[in-house]
Amino acid sequence: MKLNKPKSEIQKACLNGVESAYRKYFEFSGGQSLWYAPESFIQAEIATFLAKVCPYVTLEDGVRDLLQNSNATLKGKPPRKGRIDIITWWENGTPRKLIEVKKAYCKDAIKEDAKRLRQMIGRGGSTRKGLIVAYTSAVKKETIANRFVAIASSSDSTLICNLGAKKCLNADESWHWDAGCFMV
Repeated sequence: MKLNKPKSEIQKACLNGVESAYRKYFEFSGGQSLWYAPESFIQAEIATFLAKVCPYVTLEDGVRDLLQNSNATLKGKPPRKGRIDIITWWENGTPRKLIEVKKAYCKDAIKEDAKRLRQMIGRGGSTRKGLIVAYTSAVKKETIANRFVAIASSSDSTLICNLGAKKCLNADESWHWDAGCFMV
């Protein structure tokens, strides 16, 4: 799979956050893969990097609150209740980009999140884009490449950048891992 370099500071920050999470978790867990870490750990690392390039970053904001804060249309059935993992904000205090973080091990891993982000963005307001940051690992680099293609197809999203498959740091170096940003 061709390496797709980040096109924006936000994408770069997201990928740097995953890579930082990978290294930190490996270090303080005694060599465990990022797969064993909670997604909230990865979210926090990504948010740390986003805070360097965005005016404001918040975690786990409610869907209804985000719709109201973005001045989106609230008529009709709202998207599924819940929270968005990471939100970047414009300087005027309105939501800019909605970001979900997922460990992705099957083609449907991000499908529901992509649908929900599309529904929210489709209501208008200040929110411009949805991004899903997916982390995965496999023995073969080709498996990761094929998985990312299948994930993009299944979720009707576009893989816009990725780190490129890297060897895992653990004792079994036959495994590889990668992280990618999918635009919805």
